[in-house]
Amino acid sequence: MKNILDNISKNLHFPQHFYVPLLLALIFNGLSWFLLLWRIPSTTELIPLHYYVFFGIDWFGPWIYIFIYPALGLVFFLINIFMACYLATKELFLGKLLIWIGMIMQIFIILNISALIINYFS
Repeated sequence: MKNILDNISKNLHFPQHFYVPLLLALIFNGLSWFLLLWRIPSTTELIPLHYYVFFGIDWFGPWIYIFIYPALGLVFFLINIFMACYLATKELFLGKLLIWIGMIMQIFIILNISALIINYFS
């Protein structure tokens, strides 16, 4: 087991310019969790889970399902970090691209949550 972890750590490279998008993505993800915990009431009724600009609210479900957005965002971001660190040893541009895409994904998640809060929970 130790040999496997040593082999993985030798193949991963975490460049210094990954820190800014990493920190921003973690801040955005934390803000998503905070907004949901602060504004979404825990209830037994169904709440809207998705807001679409043209048709309005189109998905309903239990209130706990709303936390799938930031949870999946965090999971995908962690996968992007792992892949970016692995690719940074071979192709630095692809590593940077994955880290920045992960941060942009967090921005879209926070925009989705904000639209839902503004249009339904205000």
